Amino acid sequence: MSKIRALAGWLWQHKLLSFTALAVLALVGGVGGTAAGLVAEENDDTCMFCHTQPEYTFWQRTQAAQMPPHTIDDLATFHIVPGQDNKQPQRKPLTCISCHGGTNLQERIATEFELGALDTLKFVANVDVRQPAKLSHPLPNSYCLQCHADDVSRKGFDNHFHNKLDDPKAPPLNCTACHVSHAEADVLDQYILRDRAYPQCNACHQQLGGPINLQ
Repeated sequence: MSKIRALAGWLWQHKLLSFTALAVLALVGGVGGTAAGLVAEENDDTCMFCHTQPEYTFWQRTQAAQMPPHTIDDLATFHIVPGQDNKQPQRKPLTCISCHGGTNLQERIATEFELGALDTLKFVANVDVRQPAKLSHPLPNSYCLQCHADDVSRKGFDNHFHNKLDDPKAPPLNCTACHVSHAEADVLDQYILRDRAYPQCNACHQQLGGPINLQ
């Protein structure tokens, strides 16, 4: 196995791995790993085998939050730790793959095939996976609205930024532009960071009218 890894690593390093070999790995790694992967990836511990930092720090936050005093340091932990998200009490807590694997079955399977092939190749070639892990597919607002529709539709000046999301004159804006998943922030501020949110406020005000240069 070590000799195979050494050869694969040399081929990877020198960009000599053929498209045929990649296709074979895609078939073996993608098809063979999809069924098992769909089950294993539901456990966040599985992700930690390859995604070390900063993901391990994020994972540690979720572990610590399940013990007194149940401190929630970021938005992702809020959604992962059981009992913290009461918008849909019957819904299972989210996992890493809930966001990183796409938001529907088609995206999930596509992610499994894509990552199954690539991760198999990297494992054989003994190449580290990308750090930090990025979203495989964009996270649409509709995914957040499954639980937070009432929060967005609530009328009033203190919620005008949400009320304007569907305004055709407003610039396109994703929930994740202001609500950052893994950045440490305060639940009282809805896990919003000023340096991320205010540029969005200024962009919207510039098109719809309102004070700009907020900071």
